[in-house]
Amino acid sequence: MRQVIICLLVVIIFPFSVSAEKEFSVGLDVTYRFDKDGISQVEQIVTITNLTQYMYAENYEMNLSGDTPKNIKAWDDGGQMKIDEIFESGQTKIKVNFNNPVAGRDRKYQFHLSYLGRPAIHNGQVWEVSFPRLSNADEIDSYRLSVIIPKSFGRLAFSSPNPESNNGEIMVITHNQGAQYGVVAAFGDFQTYEFNLSYTIDKSQTISLPSDSGYQRIFYDNIEPMPDNITIDIDGNWRAFYEVKNKEKKSIRVSGRANILSESSQFIPSVGYHDLTKYTKPTTYWPSDNETFSSLAKTYKTPQDIYEFVIKTLKYDKSKKPIRSGALEALNKPDSALCTEFSDLFITMSRAAGIPARELNGFAYTSNPELRPLSLSGIDVLHAWPQYWDFAKSTWISVDPTWEVTTKGIDYFSKMDFNHFAFVSHGVSDTEPRSAGFYKMPGDETKSVDVKFGEFKDYPAKPLELKVEWPWQIWAPLGASAKLIIMNPNSYALYRTSVRINHVEFSAVDVLPPFSTHKIDYQINPNWNLNFDTRKLEFEAGVSKLTYNIKVSSYFVWHATVAIFSSFILILLGFIASRIWSLHLQRQTV
Repeated sequence: MRQVIICLLVVIIFPFSVSAEKEFSVGLDVTYRFDKDGISQVEQIVTITNLTQYMYAENYEMNLSGDTPKNIKAWDDGGQMKIDEIFESGQTKIKVNFNNPVAGRDRKYQFHLSYLGRPAIHNGQVWEVSFPRLSNADEIDSYRLSVIIPKSFGRLAFSSPNPESNNGEIMVITHNQGAQYGVVAAFGDFQTYEFNLSYTIDKSQTISLPSDSGYQRIFYDNIEPMPDNITIDIDGNWRAFYEVKNKEKKSIRVSGRANILSESSQFIPSVGYHDLTKYTKPTTYWPSDNETFSSLAKTYKTPQDIYEFVIKTLKYDKSKKPIRSGALEALNKPDSALCTEFSDLFITMSRAAGIPARELNGFAYTSNPELRPLSLSGIDVLHAWPQYWDFAKSTWISVDPTWEVTTKGIDYFSKMDFNHFAFVSHGVSDTEPRSAGFYKMPGDETKSVDVKFGEFKDYPAKPLELKVEWPWQIWAPLGASAKLIIMNPNSYALYRTSVRINHVEFSAVDVLPPFSTHKIDYQINPNWNLNFDTRKLEFEAGVSKLTYNIKVSSYFVWHATVAIFSSFILILLGFIASRIWSLHLQRQTV
């Protein structure tokens, strides 16, 4: 997750040590007010309540890590308060000296602290803010965070934890989870990434291209060279076929844009999901039939229960070599896990519980240095995260237990962020197809994955191209089969394309991948027609139309056969008639 580091460390300084009993109650009301340029004005209202009769507080101290506050001011009912600023070890320490010590049981002291904070970050199409947890969250008895944003930021797309209220301009979090685990929020409708991918192959094969899903829409700027065709597999991956002759090395370059959503959309139709049992079967890395997982399935029966088990059991180990271990090994060595182990364990436990689950591989943007060493391919920074099938919503739901652990509590179960860009999905197989980043030849130093924030781009629609493959000859009494060829010249996929023949609904094509060719069989009905008039057929796919004139020559063999057969019958009838006439004359002569 892209993180704006604004670390707020609050420490109350007392004149002597406090050991057993809590002497003061602290209430913190923080407001971040952002302008249209992302500049934040921060105001804290701090309320300190003395719980003892013999102790008192003289000052308030906080450390701002990763931020350089400006125009710091503090005041109480008595006026301005003295502030001491100390800069050390990359931190700004601020000490606010009270005008009146907090003395006496139940005595309350309230003051205000304001400053210009670190701005929100505008990446691509999204504004992002992050407020890490308070180091002394246990000392905060009441906590309220208000984030005020301009309408130009867009809608709240992601927040962890979920706000108590949100009216589009003010987001309020009133529970202490925000203080304990931090707050991350993103605003906008979608994020756009520009990508450049390289593939190197030396044999004829299909390669996997980034494809549409409920969380993303893909648009291609260029594919060089173009494949022979692009198809879609049972997991919804787009597969581009290339023919390679004589084992010559072929370099393929793919560029485009990905628009990423934070929650699954049902705009993309399910592919092959009528049989979800294939996503509950055991595999090498997902041994869901193992007795260990069968036993766990008796206790952990829901996706959330399984998710909680995974994040509480596994520990992220950035020193671990990027070698996939599988779910069973993850359980045996819970202190040495990478994203693959988090994903494999979640998927295996889900499948054991009868919940369809699969894995996504791809690019995940983060500024967290703890995650940067992660590499699935050993070459490019890639990430893996799981999905489970939500029967109520009839869609795949992405979760990321790895990032919940590494961010120390940011919720990646309830909702995803804009920073997960999938290259490939693994469902039927736990390893195939290979993700972009794995198609490299030994000695190839080309950077195979390059992803960065991009600007939104409009891709004008092009009409479908239609063509008919008509049989050379039609044996009319038996009918024949023709093919309607639908070619999608667009750099993006088209969905639910209706096909009509002679204005009658014939079929529908769920998915037409970009630059793909799709063939539909059309059965020519038996026809004893003997006239030589040209017939017309009108084919329609979407808004594209094609009128096909059936050539007389297509029935040449049939007509010739009828003509020859008819001539033969006439000759035979003539011969029979002549024989009968001849016999008749012979009888009369006799």
